[in-house]
Amino acid sequence: MKNSLFQSRVLRWGLFSLMVMVLMFAFGTQNAKADLKATDVFEAWDRSASKFEHGNVSLWLDPDWWVPMFHVFGNDNDAYPNACGPNTSSIWAGELVMQLDHLDTTGGAGFQASRNWTIVECDRSGDGKYDNKDLSYPLNESAPLYGFKQWSGIGPNTFRVISQDVQTDCTSGTCANFLATTMFVNLDPDCDNTLGDTTAPIDPLYVIPAGGLCFYAEAQPPAVGAINWEGNLQARIFAGGGDKTVNFSVRGPSAVSISDFSANSAVFNLGWAAGLVGLMLLVVSSLYWWMRR
Repeated sequence: MKNSLFQSRVLRWGLFSLMVMVLMFAFGTQNAKADLKATDVFEAWDRSASKFEHGNVSLWLDPDWWVPMFHVFGNDNDAYPNACGPNTSSIWAGELVMQLDHLDTTGGAGFQASRNWTIVECDRSGDGKYDNKDLSYPLNESAPLYGFKQWSGIGPNTFRVISQDVQTDCTSGTCANFLATTMFVNLDPDCDNTLGDTTAPIDPLYVIPAGGLCFYAEAQPPAVGAINWEGNLQARIFAGGGDKTVNFSVRGPSAVSISDFSANSAVFNLGWAAGLVGLMLLVVSSLYWWMRR
């Protein structure tokens, strides 16, 4: 009787262990997300993960591939003066600064340049809202702005570049200098502290899309053969006293197929999962055989 009770407990323990390990595997491999103020994260496209990320973004050394980045505009209640001319102001206007690590203290190469700074619609998937779906929506590498839709209200009154890729000395860490691009942004062209044009007659060009507006730019990675950057490369965005950073991990030259890398990773994960489940089934089967002796 005692032996039967012991065997029953052993079997229950084996089944419980199998369930726990399978659940742990499933959980662990789900992801093997003012005046103008930078309050939201700064996103960059990860070619390995095929989605926008704001941390540990894989960066491949390919100067022909410009990394697309975007940031959802935010604000606080501090009005930016002279946004629409003398004696005007708006809480939806201000200066935006993008910084790209360029050179480290050991001679390591960072980003080489930036381009295509503009305002775009945040809703990439076309469902009328901005959500996680827009982070993984496929990138159109053959289209201008990689398929992002530029805001119809873009113009000198709403967006202009003040200075471009100015080399600026770093003050801490292993960074020697960075590239700084400063821009003026005004999402309230009639300066009534409301997004878009809300003063009659309303100009349809300044209508704010349902998914909101985002800042967009592209950065050029280091060339193949460049000295590796010490640590993680960073891109930063500043506005209205707020700042956000996205970190990049240099993965190597892009001669290694990105698609092959992703496919091999997926095959490895599936093989590992099958092996784990098979091992646990063998353990449970052995326990069952032992109890039936």
